[in-house]
Amino acid sequence: MDAGATDRPGGTARGRRRGYGLADRLRYRTDRILASSIWVQLAALGLAVALVVLVGGALYVLVEAETLVTAGPFWSAFARVLDGGTMGPDEGLWVRTVSGLVTVGGLFVFGILINVVQNYSQDRLDQLKRGNGPVFEKDFDLVLGWNDRVPAIVEELVASGGKRRPTIVLMSGRPAEDVEADLENRLKARGLLKRVRLVCRTGDPIDAEDLARLHFGRARSIIVLTDDFGTDDRDTADIRAIKVLLAVTKHPDPRMRVRPDASLVVEIDGRHHGPLATAVAGERARIVKSREVIGRLVAHTACQEGLYKAYLRLLDVQIEGSELRILDPLDALVGVRFGDAFLRLQGAIPVGVDPDDGPLVLNPPADSLIARGDRLVVVSGCGDVPLADPPCPDPGVPEAPGGSASAGPVRFLVLGYSASLPLLLAEMDGQVAAGSTVTVLAPDPDRSRAADVAACAEPLHNLQVDFRAGDPSERDELERLAPAGFQSVVVLADDTLGPEAADARTLVVLLQLRGLSRAGRDGPPVTAEILEERNRHLVESESVRDVVVSNRLTSLVMAQFARQKDLGAAWAELLHAGGNNLFLRPFSAYLPAGRHRFAEVMRAAQRRGEIALGCRQPADAPSGSAGAAIHLNPSPSQEFDLLRREGQGDDRVLVLGRARAAGPEP
Repeated sequence: MDAGATDRPGGTARGRRRGYGLADRLRYRTDRILASSIWVQLAALGLAVALVVLVGGALYVLVEAETLVTAGPFWSAFARVLDGGTMGPDEGLWVRTVSGLVTVGGLFVFGILINVVQNYSQDRLDQLKRGNGPVFEKDFDLVLGWNDRVPAIVEELVASGGKRRPTIVLMSGRPAEDVEADLENRLKARGLLKRVRLVCRTGDPIDAEDLARLHFGRARSIIVLTDDFGTDDRDTADIRAIKVLLAVTKHPDPRMRVRPDASLVVEIDGRHHGPLATAVAGERARIVKSREVIGRLVAHTACQEGLYKAYLRLLDVQIEGSELRILDPLDALVGVRFGDAFLRLQGAIPVGVDPDDGPLVLNPPADSLIARGDRLVVVSGCGDVPLADPPCPDPGVPEAPGGSASAGPVRFLVLGYSASLPLLLAEMDGQVAAGSTVTVLAPDPDRSRAADVAACAEPLHNLQVDFRAGDPSERDELERLAPAGFQSVVVLADDTLGPEAADARTLVVLLQLRGLSRAGRDGPPVTAEILEERNRHLVESESVRDVVVSNRLTSLVMAQFARQKDLGAAWAELLHAGGNNLFLRPFSAYLPAGRHRFAEVMRAAQRRGEIALGCRQPADAPSGSAGAAIHLNPSPSQEFDLLRREGQGDDRVLVLGRARAAGPEP
């Protein structure tokens, strides 16, 4: 027998020895083609169509001798491949047989083609749902990472977009479908869904290829978050945020460069990595140390009831009449004293100057002159700011009131523990008189918190700290402390728990405090921190004067940095110690009791090197509401009855200025 003979169809001796035959090879080649890209599959199908047409045309030539020298047979074969219905008028057995074979071959090829196109379309849809596609947008806002603050950030970016419908692109390790569903439900509930285009992608922002898919060089703002998806460790999340920052600023593709006019905002949650993030970012990015911001505002609010609401009104652009913004240069104000500019503007209070040739300055001297090209930083509504015609009458500088007694020591009670506690204690120390005390009641299973609090208490000058291990949600623990004997109570959200669990624990503590007082009316004022805005109404009561929603607060700060790059320096100063901050001071430090126009309040504040932004009057708070009413950005001619109010505290003036000596006015 010949060595090349076969003993099975389609096989050879060599194929038999190797265990496969011609059919196996053809099947393997077909599988490789079907597993290839769509372009290879389409090319193979094109060759298959050509083969069917050539074979069919050749058979037509054999059965129709009169068409040997024409192209008719091949065109007829091609027409039958495209449309099997063209075989109807054929005559003759052989012609119909060939037409049937060609038609069946065409149906087979085009059946495969339809399946290939359908599979490709389905794969593309699945890829888009998984968030693996590229992004070809421009002038969009980019959010890298995921945590509980993302929905509030997106809300604020949408609300601050004005009439323009912004595009917001998000990339994180979460499935894009889940991110899109969460955000759409949140935005739909607030009527903002139709005002934004959301583009969600799944990927690792540290990976250069994933970042390149976003074409982030076209973004007008980039927000890098401490991504807590997949990790519960704060230090790990911070380090990851710094790595994302490096990936953005050091991308190997020269086409992927952050625009010079784009805002770059980076969130750092822990205490230890702020200097590292600042060193990596340089002056290019704004670092938001979320725990520091929360701790500082909770401390200031505990010492100055209602201050959180003032900050919130300036940060939240959805609240009309209280936006911090920069005006274009006004020729009519050139040469005017900065302290007189408020009399010449309608619906705005100047708080700073952005000179043409220097850095932005908050609260400049009232005697400084406005130069040509200077832009005013004002608190106003979102509309135009016209010049007052005629200017508001100048009330002159009022007489200084008589001296008031300095504040005595204060007793604080802090219930719970969070990463912001060390900074909260440091901020309280600068706000109170010597001899003040703070008692901290928090769980301490491994005794590490007591050591941390003791280390934080060492550098304090005015505040004595007493840490007690215990569960503040237990009534017995609270009864032993006698909360009614303290002048202010702070309830912190446990940031080691999830948002809902932390807020539920805060609610239990507040209910226990309420139960210890008579109908919740004779206890000390309470400042409560929660994480979710939707839980605010659950904790508000007459005794809870201020509810600090920490997730919303940090989200608003990051959105402001992203949206208003020119105001980054102003917000950085307002939210950090050592510069100009907001204060609620007793009116008696400025004016005697009685009816006064707000222009008089402005002049009295200027005498102290401050800028008056509004007034807080407890008597105006609606019955049963938490806290008092803050009149922000009133007209200079608006009149206020500034009084001492029994049982409600004195009326206060909201001012922009620098911190004074420890021991706030009573």
